[in-house]
Amino acid sequence: VHPDHLESAVRNLLDNALRHGAGKSVELTAAAREGRLAIRVRDHGPGISQANRRRIFDRFFTTERDGGGTGLGLAIVQAVAHRRGGKVSVDTGPEGTTFTLVL
Repeated sequence: VHPDHLESAVRNLLDNALRHGAGKSVELTAAAREGRLAIRVRDHGPGISQANRRRIFDRFFTTERDGGGTGLGLAIVQAVAHRRGGKVSVDTGPEGTTFTLVL
């Protein structure tokens, strides 16, 4: 993975967690998983609504347009993952959201 691409993906995940984490702590972990790198970013916000879950990786979809959101962050994360044969997944609920990027 090109270092700039990795930085962009992680920065977008962290920015998203900070924006939607209700001012609570954000956790970042990295670990080896089956010969790949797994990066996990977890916030402790209210979670992602069911209506928004299916669109969060769509380019230009944002719930933060008035706050400066472009709707490109998670699309970039997904593009970085796919370009390297990896994936990005999301687990969300009322106690927070966790994005896991596997490269």
